[in-house]
Amino acid sequence: MRVRTRTLLPMKATAPPAEPLLHTVERACELLGFGKDKIYALMRSGELAFIKLPPGTKQSGRRIEQAEIERFLDRNRVSGTAP
Repeated sequence: MRVRTRTLLPMKATAPPAEPLLHTVERACELLGFGKDKIYALMRSGELAFIKLPPGTKQSGRRIEQAEIERFLDRNRVSGTAP
């Protein structure tokens, strides 16, 4: 009777999944803790820049860059303690 053996190869180290560069409005809501109306208002006022993907593509619509979300948070960060 023959016994089959297998040699196990070491596992490759994999990097954790990268954060996406572009977020949907829905994802921006989750990240910032705002509702859709607030996100759209911030985009209309220019406080939150966005990218408009061309119509007719599978992923058409507005996207917000991760870096823009971070800039928004930096601009609105308040230091110190609340009264």
